[in-house]
Amino acid sequence: IDPQRIGVVLGSSHSGLVRTEEVARAVFRGETSALDPRVIGATLVSHCTAVVARRIGARGPVLTVSSACASSNAAIGIAADLV
Repeated sequence: IDPQRIGVVLGSSHSGLVRTEEVARAVFRGETSALDPRVIGATLVSHCTAVVARRIGARGPVLTVSSACASSNAAIGIAADLV
């Protein structure tokens, strides 16, 4: 299968929230130099989608939908449109 034809669409409204709190605490304490850059990257809501795409070798559209409780439903609709 051509990796350019494999896409990933995930819905999430809370992905990265725990890591965001860790980063915020470090910023407030003035401890940003001790932060691992991977932790900062994990604060993004798109982090999970990027990890899945990388693990399966997807080179097509990689989209993260974050629209509160409707995130998963919206992601399914977008993925269906892409097919």
